[in-house]
Amino acid sequence: MTLRASWLGVGLALAVLGSFQACAAGGGATTGSAGEGGSFNPSGSSSAGGSGFECAIGTDEARLVPLNLYIMYDKSGSMLGPKWTQSTAALQAFFMDPTSAGLFVALRFFPDDGCDAGCNVGACAQPLVPLGELTALSAPTDVQEDLLINAFVGKMPAGATPLSAALDGALQFTASVLDQKPNERAAVVLVTDGDPSDCHLDEAYFVNQAGAAYAGRGILTFAIGLEGSNPGLMNAIASAGGTGQGFFIGTGTFQDDLVAALQTIRESAVACEYQVPDQADGFTVNPDELNVLYTPSGGGSSTTIGQVPNLDACAAVSGGWYYDDPLDPTKIIFCPSTCAAVQGDLDAEIELLFGCATIPA
Repeated sequence: MTLRASWLGVGLALAVLGSFQACAAGGGATTGSAGEGGSFNPSGSSSAGGSGFECAIGTDEARLVPLNLYIMYDKSGSMLGPKWTQSTAALQAFFMDPTSAGLFVALRFFPDDGCDAGCNVGACAQPLVPLGELTALSAPTDVQEDLLINAFVGKMPAGATPLSAALDGALQFTASVLDQKPNERAAVVLVTDGDPSDCHLDEAYFVNQAGAAYAGRGILTFAIGLEGSNPGLMNAIASAGGTGQGFFIGTGTFQDDLVAALQTIRESAVACEYQVPDQADGFTVNPDELNVLYTPSGGGSSTTIGQVPNLDACAAVSGGWYYDDPLDPTKIIFCPSTCAAVQGDLDAEIELLFGCATIPA
């Protein structure tokens, strides 16, 4: 998807295409104005689509919802050797990648500094590197990148795997982030190479914790299993945490595969949620007069993605978009099927258009 929101340098971004157009007397959308014959299924799209809304009063550059990542990274004794050196290099490459600019990242190791076999969740909720924003600059000019890279200096694998305390601490920290930044998105990236050896050991506990955080606060949990991890457990954590399934890294192309997994996490976590601006080109935004247009890569016809009332309504019309809070919206969220379709077209463009009655799915 075309990148114009440079403050959040991800491969999936929102491009705004429209310009001011005359406001139609009736204030409604012109029939068939969203592109003749446009199709984007399954997505809850209108059969009318495009940029010919005569009622439009303007557009605004929409911004992806900022993403806050808490990386909880296994430093147990079994990580000693190539797994540690290569995964460390992969994480550092991810921090240094200019397309990570705009991400807010915090980092914690386990077991380390109280987050250990003592099962102190509070200690695990305290990041070694506090949450901060990565920029397109390089370290040491990029202060957060410099802190994240230097966090590995002097660290060597040792100890057991208090996985449940690590997960609970990460979920506690991300919840506190949302307390401070309720209109943003938070995610845990849990990286491990083994089964839990201390604290809670049963899979049901992990599923319950990740599931409750996702259902209650929308906190995503991504699970990255290095060689030696338990695929069943990691998949269960990811599924409960709203991210489908785990990422599994073997020894063949270890570093490249881990970088690719982190890049996929970055893109999938932010691609389908956008901020609702208070104003567009000087006009106050009316949530009942906002439309989302999709233009596929290759110059195809634009299509209007229709609105549904909420997530539960997505399945009935095979997709669409909805507000996080219909009474006081701050985010536009794509239905799962629409999100998947948009993510499958990285060169597509999404446009927000204001001033025309919102088209339902």
